[in-house]
Amino acid sequence: MVTNIININEFNSGTIKRIIQFIYKRDYDNGGGDNEDTMTWLIMADITLYYIYVNVIADYYNIL
Repeated sequence: MVTNIININEFNSGTIKRIIQFIYKRDYDNGGGDNEDTMTWLIMADITLYYIYVNVIADYYNIL
């Protein structure tokens, strides 16, 4: 029986949200602020991890 449901347990909900945004909008919210002058390196590291996580899930599900 086909249910059209995908159970995703390997990734956190933020990553799932970003990949769904990417599928529909070809872009996603990286969670960073708009004013780069006030961003710390820690926030930049978090943003980099968002990109990595989205690329990992895209590779896992073969989404281009």
